[in-house]
Order: sequence, then C-alpha cells, then structure tokens
Amino acid sequence: LFFNEPENSTLLEYSDAYMWGDAFLVSPVKERGKTQQKVYLPANSSWTNFFTGETYPGGLEVTVSLSINHIPVFVKGGSFIPMVPKATNEQNYSLREFDMHYYIDSEQKSSVYRLYNDDGKTPDSFEKGLYELLDFKANQSDSSLVFNIDMGFGENYSVEKKLVNMFLHNVKNEPKEILVNGKVFGGMSFKYNEIARQVNFEVKVVQEPIEIEIRF
Repeated sequence: LFFNEPENSTLLEYSDAYMWGDAFLVSPVKERGKTQQKVYLPANSSWTNFFTGETYPGGLEVTVSLSINHIPVFVKGGSFIPMVPKATNEQNYSLREFDMHYYIDSEQKSSVYRLYNDDGKTPDSFEKGLYELLDFKANQSDSSLVFNIDMGFGENYSVEKKLVNMFLHNVKNEPKEILVNGKVFGGMSFKYNEIARQVNFEVKVVQEPIEIEIRF
C-alpha cells in the first residue's frame, strides 16, 4: 500500500491488506470466526468495494462486514477493469465481446490502461506479431467524461471487431447524452441505474480510434 501513499511511512509495515496489481486492494481474513474487519484505504484516491459497490474516500480506516463467500476487495478510483463473463479456461476466453468497468473518481482527472491479447496458445506470440493491444484513456471534467479507445496489433494478427460493454461506476448524475466520435450515440441507448450509480452502454471497436464523450 505504501506506493499508493508514499508519504505515510506506517504503511511500510502494514500487513492487513496488499495491492494486487495497480487496481485491487485485497484484505485477507486471517482469523477464524470474524464477522467484521478493519481495512486502511490509502489516500490520494477513492476506493470502491468490489462486491457491494459502496465507495469510500482514501486516507481512512474503514470497518467492513465479512462474508463466507469472499474476502474484502476494493477497487482504486480511476481504474479500468476488463472482465470476460464465464471465461473458465483459454478455450472459451475471447475478446470478441467483453466488459470494461471504469471506476470514476473526482480526484483522478485522467487514467490510461493497455489491454494485451493473443490466442493464448501460440508460444512467443508477441515476437511473432500475433497479438493486439487495446488502449483505453479517460479524461474527466466537471461536465463530461471522455474515453478514447485505440487498437494496435502485430503484423501477423487477424483483427476482429469487438463489442465492448462499458460499465461506469460511481456516476453521480444521469448522463444528458453520449457522443461517439462527435455524433449523438445511436443504435443501442445507454442504461442508467440510479441506485447502483452505474451507466452501461455498448460500443463496437474496429481498427479506427474511437472517442466517447459522456455529458452530464
């Protein structure tokens, strides 16, 4: 956790949670029979409970209820989280259609994420040019949130169209409109869940760069 709040030297010896990658804070349960657990969430970003959707400001110790089904996991504000439903092995894993979750944080005005993909079978796919890269960028202002999606690929990779299901978390207000490459979003409309504070919409990704502007 220290690298998320380097000015806090006490985190050098903090052992009740750890970062799994850049986005996930995991707090293992180390005692039998506990029903609650305290977790420190580093400053400089918000943190969203991955399972309940509840969001907390950073720089605080919070108490969370424990479940037999999972351990406490929090998502750092400003993170992109790609997910593929029902991908139990590489045979049924595919990016032809996948979910991309973005966790809005007013303190994180910009975020970037690169998603690497290959067939999962060919050795040295990158060296052989059998890969693709999807770059996601987010830029936030007081009245809008802009995503840029760009695709790159190796010289021997067969590019496929993709359907990306975008899920925006921690949305304060229902969007007024969504523009794709400067035009009002057509075809499939977005869905707004006021209780969950989520916005969901689908976008097709091909080789050309895409700009998505959500206006509030």
